[in-house]
Amino acid sequence: MIDTSSIPKELRSSREFSHHFLKMSDQLALPGFIEALCAHEAAHVYFYELIAPIIWEPIKTKLWYDSKARRYEGYFAAVNILEYPLFLGGDLNALAEWIDRMVQAKVAGSVVARHLLPSCDGGEQGDRREFDKFCDDVQHQYAGLQIDREQSWNRARSIVEHRIRTDPHILEEIKTKSIEMRKQLDL
Repeated sequence: MIDTSSIPKELRSSREFSHHFLKMSDQLALPGFIEALCAHEAAHVYFYELIAPIIWEPIKTKLWYDSKARRYEGYFAAVNILEYPLFLGGDLNALAEWIDRMVQAKVAGSVVARHLLPSCDGGEQGDRREFDKFCDDVQHQYAGLQIDREQSWNRARSIVEHRIRTDPHILEEIKTKSIEMRKQLDL
């Protein structure tokens, strides 16, 4: 479940390795964590696909040793979006709608994960980093465009929360997608 293949054998016997490996293993073993993790990733895919078809690949849980920093690093399974929905043109209203829908897709993972496992942060920090990068890219491409990031993030979160609360079909589709995705993520 945790790929450690890039770590040399002699480093896998260290106390530090054991600490990081057990920490990740314990997190994966928490009741509901894997389901929430898979639903988090499935929610991103679901909301992106509401905009347009996407291409993604699984990234499996991994622990590795960073020899430059002289420490172990790791991440949990995720999806890597290879092709995002593109803005195909139109007026400013069409651009604003596309941005709103993209932000909903970015926030959806943490909203759904917190809905399923309220004791976790839902992975919001990582989603927020992706959102900030998205805003930087859009503002670079459309010079002069201003995005109120806090307002945009909070509005998208409210919309997604409302949609999953009021339309049980959405959460069921995300759960179905997450079950399929779990195999691909090797969880």
